[in-house]
Amino acid sequence: MQWADHIHLRCPGNIGLLGCVVQLLFMNKPKTVKYAGNWDPKSAQPRSYRLQKWIVSNTFLTRNCKVLVYGDWPNQSKNIVPFFTASYSEEEIEAVEIRNISQNKDGMLKQVQHDDSGHGAMNRHPEFISGSDGLEHNDEMLKQVQYDENKRHPEFSSGSHGVEYNDEILKQVQPDGMKDEMLKQVQYDEMKDEMLKQVQHDEIKDEMLKQVQHDEIKDEMLKQVQHDGMNDEMLKQVQHGATNRHPEFSSGFPANKLKFIYVGGLVPGKQPLLSVQVVHELKRKGYNVQLDMYGEGIERTKISDYILDNSLEEVVFLHGNAHKEIVKKAYQQAHFLVFISKSEGWPKVVAEAMFWGCVPLSSAVSCVPEMLGNGSRGTLVSTNVAAIVRVVEGYINNEETYKRHAENAMEWSRAFTLERFKEEIGRLL
Repeated sequence: MQWADHIHLRCPGNIGLLGCVVQLLFMNKPKTVKYAGNWDPKSAQPRSYRLQKWIVSNTFLTRNCKVLVYGDWPNQSKNIVPFFTASYSEEEIEAVEIRNISQNKDGMLKQVQHDDSGHGAMNRHPEFISGSDGLEHNDEMLKQVQYDENKRHPEFSSGSHGVEYNDEILKQVQPDGMKDEMLKQVQYDEMKDEMLKQVQHDEIKDEMLKQVQHDEIKDEMLKQVQHDGMNDEMLKQVQHGATNRHPEFSSGFPANKLKFIYVGGLVPGKQPLLSVQVVHELKRKGYNVQLDMYGEGIERTKISDYILDNSLEEVVFLHGNAHKEIVKKAYQQAHFLVFISKSEGWPKVVAEAMFWGCVPLSSAVSCVPEMLGNGSRGTLVSTNVAAIVRVVEGYINNEETYKRHAENAMEWSRAFTLERFKEEIGRLL
């Protein structure tokens, strides 16, 4: 610090606390402090955090210093400067279509009811569709069943290569003069077994195919993409690969699908399981929903177990850590960000979702209420799953509100670009 022209500290943290103490020896040297945590005076903070806040905001102890905090809070000392952070540049701004949520209102329910009723198999196998009295026995199907039976029991086949159907065999097959209707019933039961096996086989193939389509992008592809200096051809390759492996990112919005996204660490402090439970409850109520989760952490196993225990393999997808372009595309496709963190500074994922017209449902921590315009650019929610579900249903029932919040969110977030961030930092030096 003695030889520096400018001292910059980042708090809160262990090193930040040490820096707060040492900087007291350099009263006349220009300084800036970025407080990256929650500056809310009413929030619960560890003692070391409160100590750092007290030192840097005390203009007698910390002189010639500007403290950059997230949010505009009342009754602050004169060296406190409300600030922000940014993720995207002005060059990345592009037109984004606001998602049509009204189309999901009826269609989502019908689609889920259609799937849950088992009609999906009937659509793939129209020959299985039953009439008013059950499956219709047309000639072709009956011949096929009889052919299969003959193969299993060649002693019953007729002609020179088998035993003829004489009266004695008929008596064995039709004891006591079994009526034709009873024989048909036996044939019908045999046919059901064969058809059921075929349906189950097809269903398994469908499940396997869907799982393959939702696998995470291979590490080899990501290694080819450099974080900086990625040229247009490489970008196209990444986007092409993402579309192939993540068909939910294809152009246009999936019909009758309500899409949610979670981006962040899978850690207890960010409560990612709540996002899963919200989507689970919506599915239970009959909505056709999907949740894409990006990030890693110690909660992944817990979330995976919940997905398996509740048969949500085709609803919730864990993508792990992903490239910026992949996450950006996911934001552009999602209707809602569900991010219910216990503590934040400036939650970048909220601002990023808003940048692409994805309406945030987030907890009222730190400066999030200010980011969401106190409910005009998204909705502040608690940890109550039923209450969050009601918020989502409110949006579904009011398309105009959803579109207005999405547009307001996008307009607000796009004012905080990397260029503006650089400009504001320059003014402080």
